[in-house]
Amino acid sequence: NRIISKIKSKYWKTTHKFGIRVPKSVEEALQIDEETNTDLWRKALAKEMSKVRVAWKTVDDYTPDQVRAGKAATLIGYQEIKCHVIFDVKMDFTRKARFVAGGHMTETPESITYSSVVSRDSIRIAFLIAGLNDLDVLAGDVTNAYLNAPCREKIWFEGKLETGCDSGKVLVLTRALYGLKSSGAAWRADLAGTLRDLGYTSTQADPDVWIKLMPDHYEMILVYVDDILIFSRSPKQVMDSLGQLYELKPESVREPDLYLGANIEKVQLPDGRSEWAMTSRTYVKNAVKIVENLLVEDGDETRLRFTAKNPFPSGYRPELDTTTELHDEMVSRFLQLIGILRWAVELGRLDIYLEVSQLSQHQALPRQGHLDAAYHIFAYLRKHENGARIVFDPKEPIIDVKAFNTDADWTDFYGKVAEELPPHMPEPKGKSVITSCFVDANHAGNVVTRRSHTGILLYVNNAPV
Repeated sequence: NRIISKIKSKYWKTTHKFGIRVPKSVEEALQIDEETNTDLWRKALAKEMSKVRVAWKTVDDYTPDQVRAGKAATLIGYQEIKCHVIFDVKMDFTRKARFVAGGHMTETPESITYSSVVSRDSIRIAFLIAGLNDLDVLAGDVTNAYLNAPCREKIWFEGKLETGCDSGKVLVLTRALYGLKSSGAAWRADLAGTLRDLGYTSTQADPDVWIKLMPDHYEMILVYVDDILIFSRSPKQVMDSLGQLYELKPESVREPDLYLGANIEKVQLPDGRSEWAMTSRTYVKNAVKIVENLLVEDGDETRLRFTAKNPFPSGYRPELDTTTELHDEMVSRFLQLIGILRWAVELGRLDIYLEVSQLSQHQALPRQGHLDAAYHIFAYLRKHENGARIVFDPKEPIIDVKAFNTDADWTDFYGKVAEELPPHMPEPKGKSVITSCFVDANHAGNVVTRRSHTGILLYVNNAPV
């Protein structure tokens, strides 16, 4: 209860995202539009409500008070919840409104609530396989995906301002609405049934990677909630089959150029080959702009103007920092910066991986020096905006086997053993790969605790996964 209370207070203190004021209610959203002489939030709200209206049916026979008093015979056993609108700012700074249900007010069995998403490792491996087996890639986004699935719970709510003409009426949910505990699982089950009907099988290694056996390879469909990636020699045909069953955003059906915040592109290698690559260029550029805007609000806009050659100031050690502890507002700022930087690392900025990891250890008690170090990383990113890209190069690596002791006898340690292959393993198709692992650690690198930082890089062929 104490943790939840703390999170609630932190949520209400967070008033801006990417330097843009985010409303906490419909009334506040309309007020911001009026004050700024814009209609950005109003348009986002209208767009959302026009699509979500199919999620409920109106019960005109009873008033909300009659249902609460148990006088509605047809609604006995239904739970009442409250619905509201959550506002957000997307990574490209467009405003987004999402009508959500108060799922925390319902009692729902855990067995109908769990839903997974494809891992980023699987995404990288899939792009490598695409280059390895000459597969084309097509992306698509399902419009209001959850609304395609039926609601698994018996729920009603009273319409408010955002529901328009249904305000004040008894509304019964018939579709899976964002916010319900079971909605993610309901949508995933609906899409899973569709993919099975199309001949795809969920893999055991990652249940959100779906494969279909072809003569000399596997077709793949990767699912991240409502974002779909198709790897096939005829991906448009597969996407058209999905488009007959679900409404796809027309502008989203194309070769991927942006996926989960990462730029996806094809690059030409020195030997003339063209392969898929992932970079955080757009994300980092927007992130630096966000921090610059925050500093302008603070009246400290010169902070990022200096040249930072390295992610950390020379000789800086976060564990030795004894500067002043941050107050609540700046603690929230520090956590926001760490969150932005961690996602940049996820998108491939390995050059700041160690420094962000070290600063992340001080989120419970950040100091002014830690905040300054975070700003220093952004100054470095500003200087090195493009950074490196992850290239999914399918070419096999050149490994000098002389570096390994191939004559060693490990029988005394392990006995006579053989590699155990996983059961129900799919039949190998397509070209083979070589996996390699690089490990290193700075022994006793933390001068206070004497703990080490370990770094691990896993490659599949020449692609860092």
